[in-house]
Amino acid sequence: MSDSAEAAPMGRRDLIWSYVIVIATITATGVMLGLTLPLLSLILDSKGMSATFIGFSNATPGLATFAVAPFIPAATKRFGTVTVMLVCVAASVACFLLYLVITDPWAWFPIRFVHGAAHAVLFILSEFWVTVLAPPRIRGRVLGIYGTILSSGFASGPFILSLAGSEGALPFLIGAGLMVVAGIPLLIALGRAGPGLAPVIAEKPAKPLWGYLWLAPAATLAAFVFGALETGVFQLLPVYGLDKGLDVTDAALLLSIVGLGYMLMQFPLGFLADFVDKRLVLLGCGLAAFSGALVLPGLMTDPVWSWPVLFVWGGVMTGLYSVGIATLGDRFAPSDLIAANALYITLYSAGSILGPVLSGIAMDLAPPDGLMWSFAAFAGAYVVIVGARIALRSDGSAQG
Repeated sequence: MSDSAEAAPMGRRDLIWSYVIVIATITATGVMLGLTLPLLSLILDSKGMSATFIGFSNATPGLATFAVAPFIPAATKRFGTVTVMLVCVAASVACFLLYLVITDPWAWFPIRFVHGAAHAVLFILSEFWVTVLAPPRIRGRVLGIYGTILSSGFASGPFILSLAGSEGALPFLIGAGLMVVAGIPLLIALGRAGPGLAPVIAEKPAKPLWGYLWLAPAATLAAFVFGALETGVFQLLPVYGLDKGLDVTDAALLLSIVGLGYMLMQFPLGFLADFVDKRLVLLGCGLAAFSGALVLPGLMTDPVWSWPVLFVWGGVMTGLYSVGIATLGDRFAPSDLIAANALYITLYSAGSILGPVLSGIAMDLAPPDGLMWSFAAFAGAYVVIVGARIALRSDGSAQG
């Protein structure tokens, strides 16, 4: 481990190409994910499948992350970053086309498992690639831009679906086509002679995957909390708005406001993280997420107050994710960073599976504000852990 994780020196042209390659890949992956989730849910609903069935189907990609994450560092070391990513791009395209050929909803479970595994690997290696590439002095800003691009791609998926519709082959062909286009820069990188454009893993990680949780809990647990909050918000916030007396249009608009905060606040938070101890930024994001969840119940019916709070609340939530990645980049050398990134996505997936379940239970037990109280509980627990970590490591070192 080291205080920095840097790629081999590159010329300006190679550096630009490297950024283009990884940004193209993750943008296409984000768009595809934003398209896939609502598309498959709508199709399953049209086939008469129950909400419980759809829920289990949507959880399958998250479960795939747990299966593949431990093997990513070794696979990347053996075959190379670009090769592994190309295999996952091909698998993603194949899965999208298989949804067209195989229409049995039960048969979609193994397809969604493979699809989820491919997406998990692409996310892990893309974040690893960007983090290694980013100079330490501007790493927060680079990850903020990365997060903004990813959020924009994810938000574009439902927009494409609204134009293409959920019937017929068109939305599937669009998703598959996007991934094919994203694979072209990877092919260029694969054919590059010499040291190449992608980071290289020369050594095995020093610890098994879960060992990095104890080395950098503030950074890694940020992914779990963000996964719990983000998924809970996007699944349950419109329902909460309806229960608070909003009409359907205004309840749906709540997600747009949160999503706008996602896209516009990541760079400012990344900028701040380049000049302030990143753990303090994570602590501030956790405190703001905690406070927002406590005050929103009293503001929800007044857009003059609720919309600005929702905007900031969404922004600080996603700041947990992007600043958390940047913190890992400061903390670990490349061979350890890839394992830490794999754990990061695994914890995000765990949060995205567990969060909505616990938040839904809380909403049923204390309707409707139990939802916000559950969000406050997740954020509050994180604040306690990070605060304790900072207090124990008050020597000013950049430990996670």
